Amino acid sequence: MRKISLAARLDQEAVRQSVTEMQQALQNGGAEIDGSAVEKIGLAGLSMLASAMRSASDVAPVTLSSPSPALCQAAHMAGLADSLSIGSEPTS
Repeated sequence: MRKISLAARLDQEAVRQSVTEMQQALQNGGAEIDGSAVEKIGLAGLSMLASAMRSASDVAPVTLSSPSPALCQAAHMAGLADSLSIGSEPTS
């Protein structure tokens, strides 16, 4: 399983750069996605993560580890927390 660390700013440009890496990981045994550095994430970033999670399989599992508070908050606001396996909404 390949470890992928997300950028601090996960906007459209960062997503374009990450898509190929995600696709390769899904074709080669899956990925552990480290979300601890995310400070800002747009809808494109959330969509990419949700797509990767939906594409996961027993042969190529995908997990999201250490989601940052900003990532958790954005996922909850977009209604994607369950799709990303993020627990309860963070408190401020």
